[in-house]
Amino acid sequence: QHKLTFPIALGNEAIKHHFSISSYPSYYVINEENTIIGKSIGYSSELGLYFRSL
Repeated sequence: QHKLTFPIALGNEAIKHHFSISSYPSYYVINEENTIIGKSIGYSSELGLYFRSL
């Protein structure tokens, strides 16, 4: 629908524990080396607003 050019993963219990997610929504940007290069938690963040605008 939004023609995104990168993979998007939905969370599960394993991901929740791996990234210590305690709030929703949580957004993580992970590069090719599996390093977190961006993170946003909650509804009002700039990154969260950007992702919702796509």
